[in-house]
Amino acid sequence: MLNLAYNDKDSKIREAACKNIQTVSVLDDIAFNDEDKYVREVAEKRSALLKK
Repeated sequence: MLNLAYNDKDSKIREAACKNIQTVSVLDDIAFNDEDKYVREVAEKRSALLKK
């Protein structure tokens, strides 16, 4: 799952992978570094949800 979230060429695949990640630090990293704005937003929202 992490490999897909970081490396897949298709942003929809990276987005779907983010929705299944449970590690806040990984989500924060993706939210900061992914090239696609929507993937970054999904990772950021998921991270915030897990921090609650």
